[in-house]
Amino acid sequence: MDAMERLKRLKQITLEDGIFFALVVFALGSCISGHLGKNSEMVAIALCVIRLLRGNIPMERLRVVKQLALVLGIFFGTMMISSLRTGLSNFINYGIMDWWFETLLLFCVIIGVQNKKQVTILYTLLFVSILIVDFHIFYETAHGAVRATGFFKAVARSSAFYALIIPAIAVFAVDERIGKKARIVCWGMLVLGLAAVFLTGTRGIWLSIPLTLLVVFVYGTGSWKKPLRFMAVGTLCVCAIAMLAPPALRNRVAAGYLSHDGSITARIAMWEGAVHMFQDYPLLGVGMGNFNKYWRDQYCPPQHPGWKKFVAPHSSSLLYLSEGGLLGIAGYGAFYGYLMLWSWKRRRTRRGLLLLGSTLSIFLYGLTDTPLGAHEVLRVYWFLIGLAFADEAVEKLEKRSPEESRDLKMGAISDTGAAK
Repeated sequence: MDAMERLKRLKQITLEDGIFFALVVFALGSCISGHLGKNSEMVAIALCVIRLLRGNIPMERLRVVKQLALVLGIFFGTMMISSLRTGLSNFINYGIMDWWFETLLLFCVIIGVQNKKQVTILYTLLFVSILIVDFHIFYETAHGAVRATGFFKAVARSSAFYALIIPAIAVFAVDERIGKKARIVCWGMLVLGLAAVFLTGTRGIWLSIPLTLLVVFVYGTGSWKKPLRFMAVGTLCVCAIAMLAPPALRNRVAAGYLSHDGSITARIAMWEGAVHMFQDYPLLGVGMGNFNKYWRDQYCPPQHPGWKKFVAPHSSSLLYLSEGGLLGIAGYGAFYGYLMLWSWKRRRTRRGLLLLGSTLSIFLYGLTDTPLGAHEVLRVYWFLIGLAFADEAVEKLEKRSPEESRDLKMGAISDTGAAK
């Protein structure tokens, strides 16, 4: 009897359940394991392809991303045109295009998430994933690491994860609809996350996170007074942590150290070089993936030959400006501009504020670094975009009248019968 009951339950598992389970595994492993994240993503994409081939997907799920798909087409299209200078093979192997298929993850989320509860579950698991990174960073710091790197052994990747996820945690921390206990837990995770951000020693994120949190708190609470108190308390906490941090980490913001910091002078030189590249090649830039070639041969200061190794100008905006020219920066601007506009219009909703916080944070961080240059980070961003649009699709479907829902269901049944 027990065997029959288990078999019956197995038969009740749907393809949507399988997609959601793959997304659950991805969310939990996203910030911890590259292999786990990639493999679960591949499974989700494969299952979604099967789901699409079966048909009967409510068009509302795909309609919400119609404009986003167009913007992504513009984004990738401008890069393709700008890559004509270097050849198609170089374009295919170029950064974000080398992992173009991972863009499909956001569509998998939209197809696989069936209700708001599942949206919350996926956010929760994503927060658990970054929480595990927090403790790993604390462990590394306790064992002598000056700038803890996280599980991927790269400071930039850990910092980019925080740039994306910290604002999302802050949104839940001030959302009174989730209950007091849940908010307290989110506040605890937020404080731990901010402490870990400081320990990474990444100055770009030290600027982007506070500015983003101010926006999140203002629109999350609906007033200015609470956000200012939150920022004051957060500043005191960070200062307390800074007093306990290793001297080498504290020196990263010391005036005397900054004036002699080689990484800052090299970064400024690369920014100037990127601007000069744009001035010399304004329309299509120097070609996607060609920054290092032109930097090494023409624009690197001759008195600093050691700087010729840099492959990007430590600024996403200047990277697309120098390598893509006017066309490349237009595609880059369209991508971020659309997401900013979409989320800004919905800033009074949780999904809008969540995407606004993550997008604003990663954009600001991208002014001084290239945070989306690693595919582990990029697919987390696709995942967050997918969750925001999935929430939008679920809400629109839930608002349908009973008559519309019945007509939609009958249409799906008819399509199934015709297919058979």
